[in-house]
Amino acid sequence: MNRGVQGSLLAFLTLTACGLRGAPPQSRDAGVESCPRAELLPEGVIVLVEKAKAILEEGTHGEHHTTTALDQSLPMFRKAALHGHVESMSTYAGFVKWYGFIDNDGTPFLGRDPLENAMEGLLFDLLSLHYGESYSPEDAETYRVLLNPKEPYFDGFFDDDSGAGWMLMHWGPQQVDPIRRKAFDWKDCWRD
Repeated sequence: MNRGVQGSLLAFLTLTACGLRGAPPQSRDAGVESCPRAELLPEGVIVLVEKAKAILEEGTHGEHHTTTALDQSLPMFRKAALHGHVESMSTYAGFVKWYGFIDNDGTPFLGRDPLENAMEGLLFDLLSLHYGESYSPEDAETYRVLLNPKEPYFDGFFDDDSGAGWMLMHWGPQQVDPIRRKAFDWKDCWRD
């Protein structure tokens, strides 16, 4: 084999091996959503969460929160959630579902319409459940399906108006499948 071919073959094999070794396992599988990139060290995530909590607390009036506090703190909670901070996953999901979907008059919240907020909230809700947050026993069948994208939807899945199911009413697999798939793909992103 001549030197040019040898060099090209060696370069190809080196690049291929490095590319496969360096890429997270999720990015190599077709159709699997790769993990979010970490931008912060663990200490930075803690600082971010504390800052978000302080802003939210300062903007709390009884059971309500100022728009300014929500606009400032929720992106911080989301960023911390995307670094594996489970409490932030749950906090972010709760606020996005409440202010962006449940208690929403149709106006955009965090730049999204109510359906988009419900979908965003569901994603982070599922992520928090993959990381050990709990749900009501009455929702066990709903979450059994939502947490495993290989589980088929049972009859009436999208017609249940109780528990967690009420949020999914009038949705279909085309809205829910990408969310449960992404949550499932990301379920091991932040495990040690």
